[in-house]
Amino acid sequence: GFAQFRQARDRLSEIFEMVPDRDHSGLPLEYPRGELILESLGFRYDEEPQDTLTGLNGRIGAHGLHALVGPNGSGKTTLLKLLCGLYAPTDGRVLLDGADITQFARIDLARWIGYLPQGIQPFAGTIRENLLMAWPEATDEALRTAAERALALDFVHDLPEGFDAPIGEFGSRLSAGQRRRLALAGVLVRDPVILLLDEPTADLDQNAEIALTRSLKALSAKRTVLVVTHSRVLLQAADGVIALQPDGRIRAAGPAAEVLSKISAASVKQP
Repeated sequence: GFAQFRQARDRLSEIFEMVPDRDHSGLPLEYPRGELILESLGFRYDEEPQDTLTGLNGRIGAHGLHALVGPNGSGKTTLLKLLCGLYAPTDGRVLLDGADITQFARIDLARWIGYLPQGIQPFAGTIRENLLMAWPEATDEALRTAAERALALDFVHDLPEGFDAPIGEFGSRLSAGQRRRLALAGVLVRDPVILLLDEPTADLDQNAEIALTRSLKALSAKRTVLVVTHSRVLLQAADGVIALQPDGRIRAAGPAAEVLSKISAASVKQP
């Protein structure tokens, strides 16, 4: 709710005050391939006695559809925020194409890495205005392509005003599923090479879930897509799976079929 939003906002404000944004990248990189490497990555919130994430090592991409799973509190959302540079690691580092992401300017990271949070907060403007928040210079064609990839184009076409339809305060004129797809379209407008999506199929019915999974799978042919998900449909389509433990360590990681089989076997053995 609003309290969580306020806490997240306050936390981000603290980080931005501590680490000023770079206005230029320390290492020129025209456009990354999209390989993310975790080196002894750890994170602890200031008010917490224990680490949320500890000693994460591994490689994600370049390219492919990857799923991040684990129980509540295992640090899945925190990991996404570390990977896109919203949070600074307490320990270790994140590499993008072999370079520490702290070398890159915020504007470059925002162009290369698209992040969809679990909590969707559209503002009371039009569909077009919400999409242009991510990229004010976007062409109509870019908006259409992003909406189509996010499965939002059909419901936009059904509205009399189309992209100029007002969505109401916090998107009240749209269903929860439509708000989710609109938010995803906003992430896709810049066509980032890395997509970090927190529960992208939440609020979608089964048919929309299947269709969006197909769209994400197609996008992953040339992009690195990492999704936090409980969706069986998405997990079955994933190339790789990273499973976190309750203590924020990696339980298993690797090819999807192998990891899912391991997790399933372990859960069956538990009393």
